[in-house]
Amino acid sequence: SAVGVAVLSSTEDIANARLEFADGCVANLTASRVSQERLRRIRFFQADAYVSVDLFERAVDLLRVDLAQLRAARDHPLAAAAAIRRGKLEVAEGEPLTLELAAFLRSLRDGRPGAAPAEAGRDALGVAERVQAEMKRRTRQWANRPSVVS
Repeated sequence: SAVGVAVLSSTEDIANARLEFADGCVANLTASRVSQERLRRIRFFQADAYVSVDLFERAVDLLRVDLAQLRAARDHPLAAAAAIRRGKLEVAEGEPLTLELAAFLRSLRDGRPGAAPAEAGRDALGVAERVQAEMKRRTRQWANRPSVVS
């Protein structure tokens, strides 16, 4: 599902999409070109871990939960906090978009695989088109609702 809102222009300035995959994985995506905050963050939630990737700061924070220790400390909140291990992950040097473009150019020059196969790019474009179509559908649906203000 997806929704977009035109704030300063005639097209979506803020967009939110929820992608649900066959294996149960869910991705919530938000993009804004009107936000005052420069933010590029990706967060991953798992049963035993949380990973936060800050693309501007080039930092990756990792929180891991020792599930056995957590279960053992169920009735003791302070002991439960000890089940969480905090850490940072190493980030390779280089600006991500520059690295991606360099990998693409190497693939053209050397005939080797790039950062991702062309099919992945095609599939990503297909998902983006579906998100855009869903935003348009929701906007039309909203515009056709009867007004509740008299």
